[in-house]
This record gives sequence, C-alpha cells and structure tokens, in this order.
Amino acid sequence: MPVVADVSFEGQSGTPYRFEVYPITARFRDVGAVYLFTRRETEAGSYVHTPLRVGQTERLGERIRDHEEWPALKEAGCNCSCVLSVASEVRRVEIETDLRRAGPMPSDGS
Repeated sequence: MPVVADVSFEGQSGTPYRFEVYPITARFRDVGAVYLFTRRETEAGSYVHTPLRVGQTERLGERIRDHEEWPALKEAGCNCSCVLSVASEVRRVEIETDLRRAGPMPSDGS
C-alpha cells in the first residue's frame, strides 16, 4: 500500500522523528519499527495528526495486524498508522520513550 504522506513528531529531547503515514488498512512486512496510531484530520486546509498510541516492535506486520487495542483505537477515531523503520531494538526503545515523554501519548506497552 502506498505511503499517504510523511509527518514529523518531536520527542521530549526536541528531536524530530519523520514517519511515513499509511491508511489504517495498510498491511506491513515484519520489520523493526516504531509506530504511532493517529487520528488524521483537516485543520485550516492542512492535515493534523493526533497521536493515540506509540509502540515499537521487531515484527511490524504481526504487531499491527494483531493489536489488542483495535476496538479502543477505532472508537478514538484512529485512521492512520505512522511508521518509522528502525532495525535496532535499543534505538526503537529510545525513540518510543522520547516520543511518549513529549506529551500525553500512551504507550501500548510492547
């Protein structure tokens, strides 16, 4: 499935992380990645992403497909998966932690 757009989210450290945006129906290969589930809305003629959950995994396709929070995410208006491919588990955890500490964005605990 093609990338819809790119979007940056800033961590508590001030570091911007650039994610590829996909529709929520996208299927992924099992690669290491940090991911955000977002609600994408139009605001003043441009798109704004409200982060709903952040997580990291070594098997993106499996993790997103089988995510236990789908009912709650859909109820919250989740319509996008934002993905940043990162092979290193140590680096994925660092990025996830930095993003979570930046604001009120729950981790999915993975």
